[in-house]
Amino acid sequence: MAGAITFKLEDRGFSRALLDFYTRFGGDISKIVRAQARLVAVNLTFQTQPFGGSKPTPGRQADEQTSGKMMGEEAIKRDLNYLYTTPERVFYLIREASVQAARAFVKMMKSRQFARAKLLLDRLQITGLRGVEPGDFDGGALHKTRLAAIPGRPRIKRSQKPELIVPDQKLIDNYTKEIQKRVGMAKAGWAHCAQKLGGTSGQTSTDVAGKQQVMIPRWVKRHIASPSVGLVNDQSGSMPNPYVEMTNTVPWIDKCLNAGQMQEALDIQRDKMMRAIEISKEKAARLVSKKFFGF
Repeated sequence: MAGAITFKLEDRGFSRALLDFYTRFGGDISKIVRAQARLVAVNLTFQTQPFGGSKPTPGRQADEQTSGKMMGEEAIKRDLNYLYTTPERVFYLIREASVQAARAFVKMMKSRQFARAKLLLDRLQITGLRGVEPGDFDGGALHKTRLAAIPGRPRIKRSQKPELIVPDQKLIDNYTKEIQKRVGMAKAGWAHCAQKLGGTSGQTSTDVAGKQQVMIPRWVKRHIASPSVGLVNDQSGSMPNPYVEMTNTVPWIDKCLNAGQMQEALDIQRDKMMRAIEISKEKAARLVSKKFFGF
């Protein structure tokens, strides 16, 4: 699967914490492995772009998560406006040279006389419009070929100049809405894995930069019904070496998540297990202190 990332839970520090957790609390090791793998999947969801902004509302779909969706959608809209433009927008550039030429250009574009419109542009040689092609919308072909990792995510460079003038803004808008529907799909690859392992709710402190998350948001979960976004190989019951393998099969996941962010997802869960162990020890110490010393 080109572009997919497969991540096995084989980190030494995580594995040690998992063993200590089992030693401290006991129970079914296969259930513990499965439960911790699920929480790592939740962590991976929040480590994957797009990220958010403001603090979430506890127990509800977080405002931060909603802003992540909005940021992703706005980025797509901005990228497409770098590549595609319309006669109405071009009109103001041509008008600087000739109002009559600007009006003629718009009329040619609306009647799909693209060859004539191109000849007019070539004659005018207006800065910012050199090499730009008038024509029908290409179905997003330019968008697919001009995407670049900036940094580590598929985006159009800010220096990109329009390459295609299309006769109707609605054609661009329709494509924009179609692509915007994909926002959250890279996250959903991990959310799908979490769902397969028991559910998508997570604990707090699962986001980047110390921000807190309450649950995987609806705009991500809308994609998880498709089995094509994530795969789980659950070997938690395989003794003596239980494990869970999770694969995000979204083709562009490698543009939305890097090795450091994946490691962070593991480290977050390792720290949670270690903290749970410490809390258990502190509680036990208080009980002993109260029993023998009265405080």
